[in-house]
This record gives sequence, C-alpha cells and structure tokens, in this order.
Amino acid sequence: MEPISVNSGPNFAITAAMVLILYLLFSFIFCQIKIDDEYLRIKFGFGIYQKKILRKEIISVEIIKNNWFSAGRSKVKIKMKDGSIFQIGVDDLVLPFWKKFAKIGL
Repeated sequence: MEPISVNSGPNFAITAAMVLILYLLFSFIFCQIKIDDEYLRIKFGFGIYQKKILRKEIISVEIIKNNWFSAGRSKVKIKMKDGSIFQIGVDDLVLPFWKKFAKIGL
C-alpha cells in the first residue's frame, strides 16, 4: 500500500499555476467588438484586456488580407488621429459589417 502524502504544498502551487495559465489562454480565444454612437469597444475573452476607442478619434477603417502564415484570413486596420494604428483579426462572417464601416466611416 502506498503511503499517504503528507506535504502536498508544491502540488497545489503547480495546479494553481496551471489553472491560471489556462484561464489566460482561454481569455484570448474570442474577441467581442461593440460599436455604439460614441465608442468602439474591444474586449478579449473574459475581459482581461479591454480597449475603448472614441469614434470621433478614428480617421479610417481599412480591410486587409493577412499573410498566408497568419491565423485568420482578414484583419481590420483602424487609424487614429494621434497616428496610432490598431489591427483586429476578424472572421469572414463579419467582413460585410466592417466593409460597411470602411465605406461610410466610423
């Protein structure tokens, strides 16, 4: 018969670290994008990373094809008045939505 483990502290630390790593990985699996009258809001997964962009600060929206080695097929390039650029990977299902905003502007 195998003896019962007395000191299981390191096992708990490793398990907690693995749970934390899995939580972080799963939080970047999906991205939610919401556009209202004032803001463009981007939220990854469970909300660990969130970005809120004023629509009036956006200069242009452009649809770009990814390289063959990238994960998705397309991305949206958003240029801001301050010169910063954001690129968001998108599915083909939502491309018509973004093409509408690229034509009329945000």
